[in-house]
Amino acid sequence: MRGSKINLNNHVKALFEIHKSEIQREEMFKDLSMLSEIFDREFLKFMESPLNRKSKKEEIIKSLKVGPNILSYLVILLDNNLIHKFHDIYKKIIEHNQIINKEFVVDVYLAKQITESEVTKIKRVLKNYFEASKIILQIHIEESLIGGMKVMYKDKALDQSIYSVFEQLQTLT
Repeated sequence: MRGSKINLNNHVKALFEIHKSEIQREEMFKDLSMLSEIFDREFLKFMESPLNRKSKKEEIIKSLKVGPNILSYLVILLDNNLIHKFHDIYKKIIEHNQIINKEFVVDVYLAKQITESEVTKIKRVLKNYFEASKIILQIHIEESLIGGMKVMYKDKALDQSIYSVFEQLQTLT
C-alpha cells in the first residue's frame, strides 16, 4: 500500500471539518507542528517497518501529547500504512490554511539587498495584487540578476501585469 496514491486534499478537508472552530484549529496546528518535529526519518521508518509490532507502534502513538482528534487520525494513518505521508499532509494543511486566511508566501529574487522600507512597499503592492490579508516575503539575493526583481508564487513567475504594478513603487520612493 506504500506505493498507492492518496488524495491529500481529502485528508485536509477531513481535518478541517473535524476542527471547525478557530480554537480547535489552533490546537490542531500546535499538535501538528509538534509532530512534524518528532516525526523524523528514523521515527517514520520505525512506524512503517513490518518488523515492529503494531501494538508497539500504537502504544507510541497513544503516548503522544496531542488532542484526541489528532490522536485518532494518527491511528488511522498507522492502520492504513499511511504514516509516511504525514509530512505531505501537514504541508497541504498549512497551504490550505494560508488560502483560507488569504496569506500568500511569495519568493522575491533580487540583485542586491533592499531596505526595510522597500520590503514594506513590495508587501503593500503584493497585498493589493493578491487581495491578501497577509504577505509573507521570502527574499533571495540572486547575483545573476543584473537589476530589478523576479517575483515567484508557488514556483511560478507572476505574469507581466504585476510588473506594471511594481512601476508604482518607484513613484512611492
